[in-house]
Order: sequence, then C-alpha cells, then structure tokens
Amino acid sequence: MANLPQGILPTLPCALPKADLTSDSDAVGIAKGLSIPLSSLSLEQFTPDALWRDTFALTGTLRTLYSAVTVFKAWDQRCLARQAKGFRLNPDAARAVCPAPGIGWIEVPFTFETAAIPATTCSGFVSLVPNENGSWKIWLLRTILDQFQNLPNVDELKPGPAPTRHPLHEGAAYECVVIGCGQSGLSVAGRLQALGASYLVVDKAPRVGDSWLQRYESMKLHSVRDAAQLPFDRTFTEDYPEFMGREDLARGYQAWAEKYCIVCSLI
Repeated sequence: MANLPQGILPTLPCALPKADLTSDSDAVGIAKGLSIPLSSLSLEQFTPDALWRDTFALTGTLRTLYSAVTVFKAWDQRCLARQAKGFRLNPDAARAVCPAPGIGWIEVPFTFETAAIPATTCSGFVSLVPNENGSWKIWLLRTILDQFQNLPNVDELKPGPAPTRHPLHEGAAYECVVIGCGQSGLSVAGRLQALGASYLVVDKAPRVGDSWLQRYESMKLHSVRDAAQLPFDRTFTEDYPEFMGREDLARGYQAWAEKYCIVCSLI
C-alpha cells in the first residue's frame, strides 16, 4: 500500500479557516463595510488557499478550483468568456458561519447574469475571512446557474401531456437523448420538458423504476427520503418511509413519470 501513487488529493487544501467569529458576529455590518468588486477581482483579495466551486454558471460543469492564483486566473477568464455582468451583493443577507470554536467565516450572497449564449441568471456566495491585519479576504467563491434567460422556468412544470411527443422510430430526431431513467435521468428529462426541448429518455429496463427492483429485496437507502426527490413537487411524501426500500423508489419514480408524461422509450 505504501508504494501506491498518491495522486493530487493529498496536495489539495482541506482546512477550514481559523477566525475569531461567533454566530452573533455582526455579519451584516461587516458585509456593508466591505467593497468586493466581483467583476474585477485582484489576486490580493484572495487567501492563499482560496477555492471556487462552480455549478454550471461559468464553467459549464461541476468544477472546483484550488489556490488563489488558479481561482483568480480562472475567474477572470470565465467571467470574460461568459460575459458575466450585473454582480449584486446582498449584504443584508450576510451571515456568520461558525461550525466550531475558532473556525468561521462571513458568507455574503450575490447574483449576476451572463450575456454569452446561452444567457443566464445566476447566484452565488462569497465567503470572507479576516487576516492578521484586520482586512477581509475571499476564502471561497460559489457560483450556481439558476435559470436561462428568455426561456421557460426550469423549476416549473405542470402535470399533464408534454406539448409534443416523439415516439422512438427510425429516422426520429431529438435535441437531447437521456440515457437511463433513474433519479438523474428523470430530473434532466423533466427540466428539458419544462424548457420545451425535444428529448427522449432510453433505458433497458421494461418500466421506469425497474432498475431498483433488480436490487436485493431488503435493500434500503442509507440517505433520508428528501435526498431522492425529483423536481417540481414532493415525489416522496410523508406517506413513504424515511429510509425507503426498492419498492418505494420504483413506485415513486413511476408515479412521477406518469404525472408529468415524461417521454421514455423502454427496451
């Protein structure tokens, strides 16, 4: 085991910032007294171990970047490429995060838009820590894609038939094909339907949810019920057990797909 390659993981930052903060710290007052020009950040505004976690907003994927130099360069490049603009901090919603004594940061939410195609609206959080001089540095940036501009809301879909249905046949054309009708596949399909995109979900199982029924009979999720929810409403209500079994998952996913008329081709 000692001779196995270690890779990059041991070199990545893994420490939470040390700060003399409490949950009663005046996060709003601190945030209002700061100037954080998110559209034109400088390297000096980051802590050496700064991180940036992007969820599709600026990188187009789920990506985490490490170190001040890396984050600064990537932030500058991706903001330019995506034509990020309209950064608006919300200091009134700032809060002190203190997971343990001697560890903490001030978290300030913000919003922004991107003008490059596809134009989007996004949100994020900037987490700030004090340095030895009493000034505040950026320890963590988080950015999240919320919506596409000039397109339907991806978080809203009324039950009932899709506007257009495209059964699988030779020569059929779709804008998107989703492989697998599990939790991820169904979630993507629902949001594509909300956007009005032409799509098809394909799965080798004969019915939605049947992949779960192939598991052993006593199987139960180790995560709570809410972790298995699908978009738009509560797929699994309080009628379902907190730790669901295979039959619960299959039944819930089947009911959801039927409710929203998800376009599936099951082989």
